[in-house]
Amino acid sequence: MSDLLAEVRLIKDERLKYWVARYLDICVPSYFFTVPASSSGKYHPQYALGVGGLVRHTKAVVQIAEELLHLEQYQDLNITYHDEIITACIIHDTFKQGFTEGHTVFDHPNIASDMFSEF
Repeated sequence: MSDLLAEVRLIKDERLKYWVARYLDICVPSYFFTVPASSSGKYHPQYALGVGGLVRHTKAVVQIAEELLHLEQYQDLNITYHDEIITACIIHDTFKQGFTEGHTVFDHPNIASDMFSEF
């Protein structure tokens, strides 16, 4: 979780922040913290390739979402929506290769969502 500590801290709701941190520590497969965002290099930029690329990709997704949420057209979103968007960005690829390291699993965002909901 320490790799994504800054991103988790963007969540304002303390309860949700706690559960996202616990989810990252307890539920997320260890491969998430070491694998590249793309094994082929076709679908992600250079910075997201190599060891730790998936975490760098996740950090970038959160950063982009945070920037978008500061745009004027999103100022009416309440804090709950902000926290839910940041949470979704953090967890979206946590099960990218399913339950064991290998290749990308097509429905990995759904697996991550289900795992977080069950957790």
